[in-house]
Amino acid sequence: MLPRRFAGKAVLSHYTIMMAVQTQLGPERPDLMVTLAVSSEEISVVAAYPPPPHLHRTDFHFDHPTLGQIKTLAALALENPMVLLLGDFNLVEKKWEYRFLKSSGLRDAFLDSRRGFGHKLLRRVGPWKRMQLLNR
Repeated sequence: MLPRRFAGKAVLSHYTIMMAVQTQLGPERPDLMVTLAVSSEEISVVAAYPPPPHLHRTDFHFDHPTLGQIKTLAALALENPMVLLLGDFNLVEKKWEYRFLKSSGLRDAFLDSRRGFGHKLLRRVGPWKRMQLLNR
């Protein structure tokens, strides 16, 4: 539905895609918002991939544009009565950004399902020797 060769996300659906819109919430990483026709209902799906946090001294932090993107994604999701916000947010429960998303009214599907391992930590942190343990 969108032009070929764009940097972004994709939504593959068994259900009819009624509308698809790219949103430019972050630099060079457009997010995707689609509306699906499921039975007699319309469900919005937001596929997002904000930039990962960066290591600052002893902890990981998001930069200000990424924090703005996360806040805007939450607001977009909450504008619709039925919505799925999908993405790789690189968050753990103890971080402020995770608590912000939960307090805004969004639910964590992994925690609700209580199935699987639920890896929420960066799988590849960087090439530094001190990070080799995490990179495994």
